[in-house]
Amino acid sequence: MKIETEDYFWECGDGCCTQYGTYLYIDGKLLEDREFSSSGDAYQYVLKEMLGHEVDYIYNEDEDEE
Repeated sequence: MKIETEDYFWECGDGCCTQYGTYLYIDGKLLEDREFSSSGDAYQYVLKEMLGHEVDYIYNEDEDEE
């Protein structure tokens, strides 16, 4: 299984509306029925929902500073 993520950011023409998140690709195909706020959330989905693993993910505020 090949797992890839791609962050996206969209802003309307006048800048009043924005949308962002992460796309998840499995074996080159976009998983269209889910939305993720980060690549960590996408990988956690794969581990838990697709592979059946128990995952304890603790968010560390220092991750954003790296």
